[in-house]
Amino acid sequence: MQWSPWLQGGPFLEVSFLMEIKEKKKETIQELIDNLSKVKNRIEIHDQNVDEIIDFFDRGYSYDEEDSQTNYLHSLRLRLYV
Repeated sequence: MQWSPWLQGGPFLEVSFLMEIKEKKKETIQELIDNLSKVKNRIEIHDQNVDEIIDFFDRGYSYDEEDSQTNYLHSLRLRLYV
């Protein structure tokens, strides 16, 4: 049996996941980012404006700007060196 790595690709790798966060969005995402340093491989955040990125995540953006009762989406993208 031949083993192959789970993640593979060129110089860029994208990892995405969905999480349901109902409260404390900012604290939850900050904890997730802090936990990157605990990964076995060294990970460095390339972005200089991480606090602004986290603030944008916390605010979110409306799914439908025309609907005052719309859900808000929260998205975060970080550039990392692994």
